[in-house]
Amino acid sequence: SLEMLKRAEEERVERILSSEEEILKLAFDIAEKIISTELKHSPKSWLGMVGEAVKKVAGATELVIRVSQEDEAFLIQHLKEIRSQLTESPTINLVSDSTLKPGDLLIQTNLGQVDARIRQQIETTFRTLKEEGS
Repeated sequence: SLEMLKRAEEERVERILSSEEEILKLAFDIAEKIISTELKHSPKSWLGMVGEAVKKVAGATELVIRVSQEDEAFLIQHLKEIRSQLTESPTINLVSDSTLKPGDLLIQTNLGQVDARIRQQIETTFRTLKEEGS
């Protein structure tokens, strides 16, 4: 009976860990939907995210900013604001990318790449939370 108690406790712990993974995935999906919806209703918020991503490649002489087809026109209209985030005056090329979702952003430069896709940012946050919780 001591063996049965031990086995029952192991199963309980296993179920909790399994549930934790499912809850994290659900929270991840919910966060992605909330952020996407918020950015759709408040495109200026997205512009702030673009500015932060661009700052990460300060010093680059050439930027290729890849965005979804839905976001391209908005970004073209606000290119001056994006340039104001930079101390240099790099060449900036905007590219519409059909593989990106609205709100997603990839920046390629001569110094490297910034992956500012919403899903990627959420994954990074969740990974950090998971590591802190371990």
